Amino acid sequence: MSEGLVRTLTGHAGSVVACAISPDTRFIVSGSADFTARIWEVESGNEVATLAGHGGTVSKCSFSRDGSFLVTASADRTLKIWETATWSERKTLVGHEDAVMSCAVSPDGSFIASAGLDGAVGVWDVAAGTARTILRGHTDQVFDCAISPDGRTIASASPDATLRLWDAATGAEKQVLKGSLGVAKFYGCAFSHNGSAVAGVGDAVYVWDLRDATDRFKMTANGAPLRCAFSPDDSLIVTAGALYNTLAIWDLSTRKMKSRLLGTGGTVRDCCFSPDGRLIVSADGDLKTLRVWDVERGLQLGTGGCFIATAAYGSEDHAEVARLRAFRDDTLRRTRSGRAAIRIYERLSPPIARVVAGSPSCRAFVRLLILRPMRSIVTARKEQS
Repeated sequence: MSEGLVRTLTGHAGSVVACAISPDTRFIVSGSADFTARIWEVESGNEVATLAGHGGTVSKCSFSRDGSFLVTASADRTLKIWETATWSERKTLVGHEDAVMSCAVSPDGSFIASAGLDGAVGVWDVAAGTARTILRGHTDQVFDCAISPDGRTIASASPDATLRLWDAATGAEKQVLKGSLGVAKFYGCAFSHNGSAVAGVGDAVYVWDLRDATDRFKMTANGAPLRCAFSPDDSLIVTAGALYNTLAIWDLSTRKMKSRLLGTGGTVRDCCFSPDGRLIVSADGDLKTLRVWDVERGLQLGTGGCFIATAAYGSEDHAEVARLRAFRDDTLRRTRSGRAAIRIYERLSPPIARVVAGSPSCRAFVRLLILRPMRSIVTARKEQS
């Protein structure tokens, strides 16, 4: 078992592409290409309900803040509202002209936002079950949406290189946020819990201070992140990557990756923090599983697998460690045999690294007789390519 992993949840017959945790941390919901959403107990890991009714992939799930209902978005162009007391369907929302990729519930539970491949952002009245308005402005598909903690602003993410902010009451476009040189493609977005920042992910992780939108910073991400979520205290962001099975945790104070949780292959499609900040859940794509991670133990893993080199050089920021990490990500991860080798290394190396870190003589031995020859091999491979 990978360090930091609490449990793996299995049962879906298709790729798992969405996940969310209930406000009381009792339940996890997952969305899948098998056209169902499934409900799991956090404590036991048992499946307690299967929500059937969609005619396409369930692409996103979102609980109301009071936990009384759940919303699912689907490639069948609809959203559904489910009663959590009985896990029964309450309403179906119809209006998008293409697959619905995301949904979010307002803090007071009165409206829902949705994002669709038709390029539209929908705003839906929960009580009436009808559309309040359709927001248009993106010039490409819309893959994600989020609602600010005060319920006044909707964010939408699109590969048209913009993250747009909308007035939830009037539908007016408030602001257009762009990545580097305006060419970043955005696939995920999230508001911080205190409402002071919004994040967008695609080619990198971007965070804007909403009190001053010119204050933007970028964190470079290997793995093309698709979704993101802030920790409850807003000190961390977790991102789910489309490549390399990357589930990364970023420290907003240092603006650097703090940890990469180790997986077993596949594509991580979604992620979320538990409301108490103790757990992260990941939707693991073609593996057809969900994984539940302990945040504290996950943070102890560092940025991703170069355990022995980090132990030998004393820091994951050392230039030699960075060189080896780049070789792993840019070369080894691109082949099936390379990915298999990485998985074996990541499973076996942590206890070896702990021995190396505790012995100055072992650190010197590893640097001289193992890592230096490896550096020569890496340099030679780069020159050949």
